[in-house]
Amino acid sequence: MQLHATILAGADRARGLWEIRRRLTAAGVDAHALDTLWLDGEDVELSEALAALGHVPWQAARRVVVVVGLVLQTGEAAFSDLVAGATAGAGDDLPWLIAWTASIDHRLAAIRPLVASGVLIDLRQTDAESTITALSQELGVTVDRDARHDLVALVGDLAGLESELAKLRDLTDGAEITREAVARATTGDPELSRFALAQAVRERRLGRALDLVRPLLRAGQEAILLNAQIGRELSLIGRVMAAGGDRRRLAELGLAPWILSQLQQAAGRWRQTQILHGVEQVLWADEQLKGTLPKRRDALILEILLVELLAEAG
Repeated sequence: MQLHATILAGADRARGLWEIRRRLTAAGVDAHALDTLWLDGEDVELSEALAALGHVPWQAARRVVVVVGLVLQTGEAAFSDLVAGATAGAGDDLPWLIAWTASIDHRLAAIRPLVASGVLIDLRQTDAESTITALSQELGVTVDRDARHDLVALVGDLAGLESELAKLRDLTDGAEITREAVARATTGDPELSRFALAQAVRERRLGRALDLVRPLLRAGQEAILLNAQIGRELSLIGRVMAAGGDRRRLAELGLAPWILSQLQQAAGRWRQTQILHGVEQVLWADEQLKGTLPKRRDALILEILLVELLAEAG
């Protein structure tokens, strides 16, 4: 049987799943359609996955079988069938096997034809900047070349990249993400950023927030920008609270689903009066920080602000 095949090897399960989803989307495949069958590699063998490809599609032009955690045994007959029938991209109507496998020995002679034909793709050797480009397209943002390079150096895992890009999209209000934007938002340490401070505010973690202030300032973050990030966080929480459970109003906020979910959880930790008081305190801190006070007071002003915001009695 001739089939279109894509086998992704290496990286972790999260990266494998994301790469599968990205390729399905690019090919216009509905990941939840009846003709797209998801299988767990711990429960099925390659022979069973190939057999499932032979089913006649119901409502689509092709049959798609996805295997997460595929185990490839080069000595079995099914593997020989895969090598003989697999193509890397010929024919959109061919049944498509797309799979992720945790690891594979590229030194094996039996594997080489799959590598040479482009069927087997080693995720460990894929360009991280290309991954950022694909992920940014999915999130609807543009990242310039220098910013991509900096993000690769700062964030090594897929979840971290997705999180940082989503936050940078919000920070830049949808404009192109530049090296300057990345520098403003990060310090070189993913745990030490304006976003980490915003997360602590969102979760009402006073100790964590206070622990971040002085290291952030020492790392070159500007107090005015840290204050603005806190204000933005309060604004987002307040807008989610105001929308309540109205799906239409929540959708109008234009937030990524995972961010919206976090903010909805955060809304349960805040009262409307606390948000209003917090906005007043942010405005107070802004006036203080823009005044003529010595810079050494910046940390104290931010710490006072955080205590006002997050102390349980607030």
